Amino acid sequence: MARSSLVSVGLLGLSLSLTSGLTPPIASAQVAQPVKPSAAPAKNPKPNPQTNPQFQDVQERLSRIDAAANSKDIQALMSFYSQEFTNSDGLTRQSLQKAIAQLWQEYPALTYRTELLEILPSRSKGIEIETITYATAKTEIQGRPTDLSFMVKSRQRWEEDKLIQQTVLSEQNRVSFGDQPPTILVRLPDSVKVGQKYTYEAIMQEPIAPDDYILGDILEETISPATHLSTAKIQFEVPSIAEILNDRIAEPATSSPPSATLRRFRLRKLRTGGFFKIAQAPKRADDQWLSVVLVRPSGGMTLISQRLQVTN
Repeated sequence: MARSSLVSVGLLGLSLSLTSGLTPPIASAQVAQPVKPSAAPAKNPKPNPQTNPQFQDVQERLSRIDAAANSKDIQALMSFYSQEFTNSDGLTRQSLQKAIAQLWQEYPALTYRTELLEILPSRSKGIEIETITYATAKTEIQGRPTDLSFMVKSRQRWEEDKLIQQTVLSEQNRVSFGDQPPTILVRLPDSVKVGQKYTYEAIMQEPIAPDDYILGDILEETISPATHLSTAKIQFEVPSIAEILNDRIAEPATSSPPSATLRRFRLRKLRTGGFFKIAQAPKRADDQWLSVVLVRPSGGMTLISQRLQVTN
């Protein structure tokens, strides 16, 4: 029989999916008589957005947000958010504040860095921008090195220096645990239409030694406010020694969908170093988390969750 282990997981804050613990990119022209060319009208050089005063002002504001987050000053951070703030996952200002506070309590070493990508034309008052935020942390879990990182690209609408609306465009969260965790390359489109077929690849970059093996599983779930606000458990169902020695890959009988309190990965021995899946988007425009976990019992574990935006 497979044995299971329960570990505590935070799926909190800015959609950060984190887990803890599993031990196992002249030609020169010559003319007869050179003539002085007539003066051509000067072309307008493409403006550099970083020299634009408005761009600089917005980037400085984002840097102040990062400073508040890095000092874990929740009141200073939330002062940048409008009381009417909403985001594409259904979070409000109040629920976001709660989620961030929980996240910092669990992962106090997180550091943030936000880049302004573009100031967009806005048909309403205020401004619209696109940003990308990175957060990283190094810590130890059960005495073993653990690296946490996430990336969120979003479109934001600001009014009177307050953030009033945020749409998440793409997102990836990564946790690596152990001395030699697998390096995983994920290929997944940022966005698909409802009901559209797509491919999902998660490939380990290191070769598998003859005397080694890889365990893994993939999980899909719908993103909602509950996935931000709950502190869920992750259950790893580990193959038995007999299954591993006999190279038998057991398929799950019935897989229960993830809930706000439990996410189950049914680890199995892989014949190759990863997954290739042809899937179909749901029939509703609800963003999805696609998560993959690969475990090298001799080295460690890597878990990556990536957002799939589903649109009408």
